[in-house]
Amino acid sequence: MVRVAILGAGFMGGVHGRAYTKVPDAEIAVIYSPSPDRGQPLAEELGVRWTDDLGAILADASIEAVDICLPTLQHRPVTEEAIAAGKHVLLEKPIAMTLEDAEALVTLADDSDRVVMMAHVLRFWPEYVEIARQAHAGDLGRLRSGFASRRQPFPAWSKLFSRSDLTGGAVIDMMIHDFDALNWVFGRPVAVTARGEQNSRSNGGFDQVQVLIDYPTGASALVDGGMTMPESYPFSSRLEVLGEDAAVEYTFRAGGRSVEMGGGINELVLYPNAGDPAVLELDVDAILHDGAGPLHRDRGGEARAGRDHVERGLLLRGRAVVERQLRGRDLVFGALREQAAESELHVVALLGRRGDRRRGRARRERAQPVETERAVDLADVRRAVREVAVVVVGAEDLQVHAGDVHGAPD
Repeated sequence: MVRVAILGAGFMGGVHGRAYTKVPDAEIAVIYSPSPDRGQPLAEELGVRWTDDLGAILADASIEAVDICLPTLQHRPVTEEAIAAGKHVLLEKPIAMTLEDAEALVTLADDSDRVVMMAHVLRFWPEYVEIARQAHAGDLGRLRSGFASRRQPFPAWSKLFSRSDLTGGAVIDMMIHDFDALNWVFGRPVAVTARGEQNSRSNGGFDQVQVLIDYPTGASALVDGGMTMPESYPFSSRLEVLGEDAAVEYTFRAGGRSVEMGGGINELVLYPNAGDPAVLELDVDAILHDGAGPLHRDRGGEARAGRDHVERGLLLRGRAVVERQLRGRDLVFGALREQAAESELHVVALLGRRGDRRRGRARRERAQPVETERAVDLADVRRAVREVAVVVVGAEDLQVHAGDVHGAPD
């Protein structure tokens, strides 16, 4: 039994807390929140205690792990404190808001004997797991290209999204899911071209983006989306991978504006060169526990969607992760050591020009695209972080690739 403290009682703290109640090998020890306004109600719902004393949690030897669901700017200091106190860490994405903080956390995790894991949910989403399995097994042939999208109206579930200086905007907080998924499938990128539009609702965050990623094999992938869709638009995501022998496409559409609303579309389709298209119905248990379960091809069956399907998949995968941690405690940073062996990528973050502040007001002047033909080193990016750069946190170090990077305009 692993005793976990949940740090943060906002939307994601609640999601994580309710999930732990369904994992037999985990026990919630306490909910931490600096204010009882959210902390106390969540603690009462889960039948545990609430505290605003983080120091007491870190000093409690009976608490083995902390689940950090605090605002992104707090990720580095709280993770550093937790590891120093000997705790294992599950850290909500994104890893950090700055390159310096991301680099420090990766180094800290590599140097620690604690389990430090990024909560990148698509690594545990059955259809994404199956697409990655097919790609890595060579079932699709040589990979040619990929496409990922993630679209929704402006989020209503947290006031933080009005402050892109706290969240990073859609390009970091939201689209990081798709950057990670594509690099999981295709490997480490060599060049990125990014375009984006700033959104006044998030105080100038890049909330609508198009990102072209190039890979050393000659393959490329496009990411499109953000959180500027019409209010009636349902939360939607998509992943397509094209190979020489087959293409596979996954479509998810919720029944409403939020991802957990049921009644939408959840369909994985294989298009082989030889044979007819097939809707793939997954054996979730086998895929999430064994990594390569059997597929049931169903041309006429209903696609599954909604909360039950998603929660079942995450619960099964979560249980498998807990079992592996208890056996070997060998997971590091988002199942990271095993993920790094596949993709050599921990996180991709796009940092954009914010516009300078004059007389207390943010000036969002439209900038001309910035072009560079040379590789930008770490020092250059730190000095010029207001210019768009692509930050790639690698398995061994941090590197920045900007061979063909174009700056995203304001």
